[in-house]
Amino acid sequence: MDHVGAVERPMMEYSFPTADGTISSIACLLFKPTTLRLNHPSFKSFGQVCNSLYHYMGLITQKFLAKYFPPAKTAKMLNDITSFVQLDREPLYDAWERFKGMLRRCPHHELPVWRQVQTFYNGVTLANRATIDAAAGGTIMKKLPSEAFNIIDEIATSLYSYGLERTNKRIAGVHSIDAMTTLSAQMAALTHKVDNLGAVIWNGAP
Repeated sequence: MDHVGAVERPMMEYSFPTADGTISSIACLLFKPTTLRLNHPSFKSFGQVCNSLYHYMGLITQKFLAKYFPPAKTAKMLNDITSFVQLDREPLYDAWERFKGMLRRCPHHELPVWRQVQTFYNGVTLANRATIDAAAGGTIMKKLPSEAFNIIDEIATSLYSYGLERTNKRIAGVHSIDAMTTLSAQMAALTHKVDNLGAVIWNGAP
């Protein structure tokens, strides 16, 4: 989900402008302040302690970010993420792990899941896009962001486990290898669906 309380939409819908999905800063009171009777000294002391802790934690956070993530460094890390491109002859698994590593190294990137998926998908080769779409049973842009993220993670791991990706130079049979990769993606997607169906049948059995 993009943020707490937000409803996911298919990936392709994030490419169009919309007024939905914004968080309103207006909130209605669920009770009247006149009904509160918090005049006891303990409540006042507790409130002061909470305010002090909140202020103290805020200062610590600011100092931490200023020391380890200065503005210039953060800007470069965000630029590296949003301009991600798969390297020449880089396997899909390695590219995916490298991309996730970039996200982990910049924990305050604040990029929603749909943007992460879209950035990675647009940054890989056409052959790997076809592989991802095959694993999704169609264009991955029709999937919800969380589903799309998991599909990419599963197919990248599956290809790595099957040993179908090679980092050595391809001198012949490029189209055959790409076809094998796409076929393996389709088989992985089919296996996933069969496993889910079996789980449903098993759980529903008396």
